[in-house]
Amino acid sequence: MARVEANWERLVRAALRGERMGGGYGVPASGIAGNVPTSLGNNTHIDEVLRAADEIQDEDPTVARILCEHAYALAQNLDPNSEGRGVLQFKTGLMSVIRQKLAKREGGAIDRSQDIAKLQEFYKLYREKHKVDELCEDEMKLRESAVFSGNLGELERKTLKRKKVLATLKVLWSVIEDITREISPEDADKLISPEMKKVMQKDAARTEDVVAYNIIPLDALSTTNAIVTFPEVRAAISALQYHRDLPRLPGNISVPDARNSDMLDLLHCVFGFQIRSVEAVHRFFEKFPEAFMDKLHVPVPKRKQLLSSGQLPELNKFDASRFAPFWNEIVRNLREEDYINNTELELLLMPKNKGGLPIVQWPLFLLASKVFLAKDIAVDCKDSQDSQDELWLRISKDEYMQYAVEECFHTIYHILTSILDKEGHLWVQRIYGGIRESISKKNIQSDIHFSKLPNVIAKLVAVAGILKEAESADMKKGAVNAIQDLYEVVHHEVLSVDMSGNIDDWSQINRARAEGRLFSNLKWPNDPGLKDLIKRLHSLLTIKESAANVPKNLEACRRLEFFTNSLFMRMPLARPVSEMLSFRDENAAESELFSSANDILELRLWASYRGQTLARTVRGMMYYRKALMLQSYLERMHSEDLESAFDMAGLADTHFEYSPEARAQADLKFTYVVTCQIYGLQKGEGKQEAADIALLMQRNEALRIAYIDVVESIKNGKPSTEYYSKLVKADIHGKDKDNYFEEALKMRNLLEEFSQDHGKFKPSILGVREHVFTGSVSSLASFMSSQETSFVTLGQRVLSNPLKVRMHYGHPDVFDRIFHITRGGISKASRIINISEDIFAGFNSTLRQGNITHHEYIQVGKGRDVGLNQIALFEGKVAGGNGEQVLSRDIYRLGQLFDFFRMLSFYVTTIGFYFCTMLTVLTVYIFLYGKTYLALSGVGESIQNRADIMQNKALTVALNTQFLFQIGVFTAIPMILGLILEAGVLTVYWVSWAVLGGLFVLLMVFSLNPKAMVHFQLLLRLVKSIALLVVLADCCGMEAHSEKARFVENSALSGSTV
Repeated sequence: MARVEANWERLVRAALRGERMGGGYGVPASGIAGNVPTSLGNNTHIDEVLRAADEIQDEDPTVARILCEHAYALAQNLDPNSEGRGVLQFKTGLMSVIRQKLAKREGGAIDRSQDIAKLQEFYKLYREKHKVDELCEDEMKLRESAVFSGNLGELERKTLKRKKVLATLKVLWSVIEDITREISPEDADKLISPEMKKVMQKDAARTEDVVAYNIIPLDALSTTNAIVTFPEVRAAISALQYHRDLPRLPGNISVPDARNSDMLDLLHCVFGFQIRSVEAVHRFFEKFPEAFMDKLHVPVPKRKQLLSSGQLPELNKFDASRFAPFWNEIVRNLREEDYINNTELELLLMPKNKGGLPIVQWPLFLLASKVFLAKDIAVDCKDSQDSQDELWLRISKDEYMQYAVEECFHTIYHILTSILDKEGHLWVQRIYGGIRESISKKNIQSDIHFSKLPNVIAKLVAVAGILKEAESADMKKGAVNAIQDLYEVVHHEVLSVDMSGNIDDWSQINRARAEGRLFSNLKWPNDPGLKDLIKRLHSLLTIKESAANVPKNLEACRRLEFFTNSLFMRMPLARPVSEMLSFRDENAAESELFSSANDILELRLWASYRGQTLARTVRGMMYYRKALMLQSYLERMHSEDLESAFDMAGLADTHFEYSPEARAQADLKFTYVVTCQIYGLQKGEGKQEAADIALLMQRNEALRIAYIDVVESIKNGKPSTEYYSKLVKADIHGKDKDNYFEEALKMRNLLEEFSQDHGKFKPSILGVREHVFTGSVSSLASFMSSQETSFVTLGQRVLSNPLKVRMHYGHPDVFDRIFHITRGGISKASRIINISEDIFAGFNSTLRQGNITHHEYIQVGKGRDVGLNQIALFEGKVAGGNGEQVLSRDIYRLGQLFDFFRMLSFYVTTIGFYFCTMLTVLTVYIFLYGKTYLALSGVGESIQNRADIMQNKALTVALNTQFLFQIGVFTAIPMILGLILEAGVLTVYWVSWAVLGGLFVLLMVFSLNPKAMVHFQLLLRLVKSIALLVVLADCCGMEAHSEKARFVENSALSGSTV
């Protein structure tokens, strides 16, 4: 048996050596180091430790033994019961090696301080032996001169050696760090000097293979960086230097020690780089209430008073109480639209901030795991004179950690004082009084044992977990026992209570505890507000860091990112709902819908809300009414009474939709009309479509339907058909629209643009951003939505300003109704010429001294065609409409009235675009036919041979076919630029790969053809029409000349004069 054990140990030891013949750095480890079970979560680190142990086995077996022990401890912590696959065998083999190396007596205690000293001593010797600093410097010199000296082989050898040495040093440093946690901080400071710790940390940072690097390495740590000596580079550095006349950078902007601050740091501070993201929403959430009150809320006198008097805490709480109902309604609508689940809803909801606590309560997703992090900081805090200030400074660096600690502190007091009476209430007051006194005297470190804080948190979780449930005798008994346990932990483990200052109170408390009635008379928290506070405390003390990563749905993230970002954009101030401009949505709709009985009906509605349907459009438009109701309800608060304002803000979450005044005010300002001309016919025939429309009207109170009613009668003995225009209660529009509640909140601000100064004339049409929501249907739909997005954002922005040639393109623009109906209306009579009837509304508005603007702070949803055939038909329709515009008098008049530069801008963005596209496609056809002729006739070969003899490359370049694909890339440039501005360069990088992989370029080449051919056909028709007119004119002229000659001849014969 002994022989078998010896052979096993010898086998394991050989495996641990890693078969050194092929065990260099960067080569996958073999043996026991390479077979760490995958069931161990941190198996990579164990691998590294065992590899280092094998590496230094010959140099110092004792250090190798320490590393093996540490690897075994890591495996034991990850899987104490050896339940994972292969873990038991791995531990057994590793323990055999440790026994082989162990010089101590079996079962003897391990002195960790000696291990630390041994590891530190070996670290110094190993570092000196391999000359780490010289090794890194030599590698840097070779790396910078390798291209010129040809020492690439030497560079590779030094790089591998550097990686191998630094990897071993990093493992040694990580093991030292882990072992020092097992001893007291004082002993650890004695064993490791600050200088040695700094050296170890510096070496650990050197193990990274990549470092931050500028496009031009101006601040690279280098010995032979010749680029900085170039005159042009030195001039660029000088131009970018930070001048003293510029604003000072905030303290939170860090600049590397290797360089001084420059202009790029200022730009980063002011604008950030790529910063629209969920992380930005988390980081700047505390600024949203103030921005919301400044931009989307009407002025409140009480807020101005708080601001002028410098009562910032009260002002912040006031802003939060007004912001919370709007934010919560936004989040609830995301849940109704199924973009977030119930768990995410609870994490995103913001407390009502009604006034019970003296602080602002933030959504839970911002405070996730912050209490645990603060607890760890408190436990690790060292005892010193300034330890209390240092502790609070470390906690306050993370503002949301500070908010979480403060909220827990005040919430626990509020809950306990609400459910306890007499002596129990007095105990809570004395405990909190003692804590506040310790804080004021800066004795918190000596009066509270922070190492026992986990026990306090566990007891508080137990108390909150019971109190959040429904009242019962067992629950009440359990709550009393849980509070008694909390009392024991606080008095015997955590808090050093000084009873000398309040002897009478403590005597009363101790007497009540001795008699068993200290917490017996507990009042169960049945108040909804208090119950919510208890549930929130339980969540604060239990939710983990993963709860911060919400929402997970990309569309929900996009909407929240845009809304919060828009709060900091420039927009007009909002008027009260009672004073704002009225508006209505009036569009045509097809009569196809969804719906039917109960469960099936809800399922069909669910599906309809996720497609390009009329139901989705109606729901989106009704958000305008819902937003107006909430705004009107909150504006009726008595702003002079702060507590009343808090109470009404809390009720707004659920009661605003039932307020008659709010509903009436919304109906007064908003009307939504849908035209469905055959609704009357469908209703008379009892068709399902009519029932669906009726259902929409029942579910949406403000909806109106306009249709043509056909009445047949007999007059004078003959049948007669009469047509009447009818409007029934309930109102809709085209099924390719969508809207969002958070964007509907900005409608008041948008309407104020009509009274703003936007140039020589007042605005007559207000354009807004669009988001194409059908992009997720397929890759084809994604490509087209990206292309469309570039037009509805970047394109519209440029057309509006500075070109001033933006028209109306069928987008959800807002029209000044009075302006247009008094100037000839909007619609056009000809359905042939006015195929693109929407753009003619823009022509009319511009010709009649209107002004069409575009605004980025509000967006609506838009559906687009998603099939290849649909896309071709749509492109053909738009091109045909543009061809008809060439025949219209509107284009002629605009060309006559525009100045030269505006005329050119108008040309290139309307008929010029399609005309150039037509010329491009015709050129491609001519090129292909010409190349075919050259190939079939043999002329091309003879020309090519002559060019080769004369070494003339011009023909090869001229006949290069790849330009066909370059056309597609060129047409995608606006989309790429728009994405760079909207999402950043990194996002565009990944999108570009998706575009190339999905053959988007071919789609762009394909889309050119319908545009060009339909436009070409209409231009041919125009030429034919002109030629026909010329022929008719000539014929009419010849006939008139003959008639005149005959008249003269007849007059002469009769002797009369002409």
